[in-house]
Amino acid sequence: MNHKVVINTSVGGFSLSDAALARGRELGGELHKGTCRHDPVLVAVVEELGEAANGHLAYLQLRAIEGSQYSIILGDSGVEDVLTPESMEWTQVSAVATTSEDPKPSTRHEDVHPMRHEGRLRRRLDSLERE
Repeated sequence: MNHKVVINTSVGGFSLSDAALARGRELGGELHKGTCRHDPVLVAVVEELGEAANGHLAYLQLRAIEGSQYSIILGDSGVEDVLTPESMEWTQVSAVATTSEDPKPSTRHEDVHPMRHEGRLRRRLDSLERE
C-alpha cells in the first residue's frame, strides 16, 4: 500500500502557513509542528494549497512511500528527506564465534562494516540544499 508523506525540501525547516493551519481546522484536524507527516489532513492541505501551505522558509513536498514505515531525516540546515526500509541497505548482525585464544569478535567485512547509506544520505541532503 502506498502512502504520502510531507517533507520540507528547503533550508529553514518544516513549518505551515496560517492558511494551511486554518484549512486543517476546516477539515477537522489540528495541525502543528509535531503532526505526523502522513496525517491525512496534512497531506490533503498540502495537496490542495500547494505552495500556499509553506510556512516561513519552508518548501513542503509530498513523497510517496511503499509500505508503512518511514523516517524523516533532518539535515543541519532544515532540509529533510524520507527513508523507508526499502530505500536503505541494512547490515545483518550475525553471531560471531570466539575462542579462548582470541577473545575478540571477528572483524571480517561480512560481520562488521560501517552504515553504507550514510554517505548516500549526506550526498542526497547536500543536493537538496543546493536546489
